[in-house]
Amino acid sequence: MHRLLSFRSEDDSGFSLIELMVVFVITGVVAAMALWGMRGYQRAQELSGSAHDLVSSLRSAGERAQSEGRTYCVNVTGGGTVWSVWRYSCQPGFTSSPGGTAAQVLGNQHVVGNSVTVAVKSGEPFPSSGANAGNCPAASLACIYFYPRGTASTGSLLVRQAGQSKTFEVHVEGLTGRVDLVG
Repeated sequence: MHRLLSFRSEDDSGFSLIELMVVFVITGVVAAMALWGMRGYQRAQELSGSAHDLVSSLRSAGERAQSEGRTYCVNVTGGGTVWSVWRYSCQPGFTSSPGGTAAQVLGNQHVVGNSVTVAVKSGEPFPSSGANAGNCPAASLACIYFYPRGTASTGSLLVRQAGQSKTFEVHVEGLTGRVDLVG
C-alpha cells in the first residue's frame, strides 16, 4: 500500500514542482531586496555626484578668475537644479569698466537625479558684499562671484535630495576664494 501512495520511487533523482517553486520564491525575494538596496545606493551617488560637480564648477571659476584677471560668476537657477558660469557678471549684457561684456562660459549644468536640489543656506545670500553685491538676475537662486585678486563672495549652498537625510554643504570662503565640500 505504501508503494501505491508514493509519487517517487527509491531511485528517482529529481525535484518536485513544490521544491522548484520554493527556490523561485526565495530567489525572487533576494533579487527584490538587492534591487531595493541598489536604488538607495543610486540615489546616494546622484546626490554625491551633484555636490562634487557643483564644487568643481565653483573651483574652476575661481581658478579662471585668478589666471585671466577677470571676475567670474556662478549663477544657480531653475529652482536650484541648474547652474551656469559667466565671465564678468551673471547679468547678461553687463559691461565691466575695462570693457568686457558678460558672457556665459559654461551653460546649464544640471544636477544629477530627479529630486536633487541646491539651496542657499539660510542667512547667507550671494553675494553679501563686494562690488557685485545685489548684482544677480531676478530668476537666480544665488550668484557666487570670484574676483581676480583671489577672493569671492562668502556663503554656503546646500545640496540635498528629497527623501534623504544626507545633505552636502558647499562653503565658499570670501577672503581666500576657497571652496569646500562638507558632508
